[in-house]
Amino acid sequence: MKYAVVIEKTESGGYSAYVPDLPGFGVAAPTLAGVRELVAEGVPFQLEGLALNGLGVPKSKTMTDYPPQPQRRAEGKQFQEGEKRRERPRKTL
Repeated sequence: MKYAVVIEKTESGGYSAYVPDLPGFGVAAPTLAGVRELVAEGVPFQLEGLALNGLGVPKSKTMTDYPPQPQRRAEGKQFQEGEKRRERPRKTL
């Protein structure tokens, strides 16, 4: 089973990560590679501990997604017919 992992950059420059579907699971490391390694080692360990204690393995419910990014036009690219051009406000001196 796959679980979503949230990785965040910390104020101190390191990284932390948690798995929303595994309450109490969190790791931190000074590098992104380090935090990924800790997650890869820690999730199976956490699941094994839950199973050994008769708590069962939680189902993965969390989904991740990135919203679509607006496409930017390259300099000098022409608008297609019927496309509206947004006017930029002119600066007055």
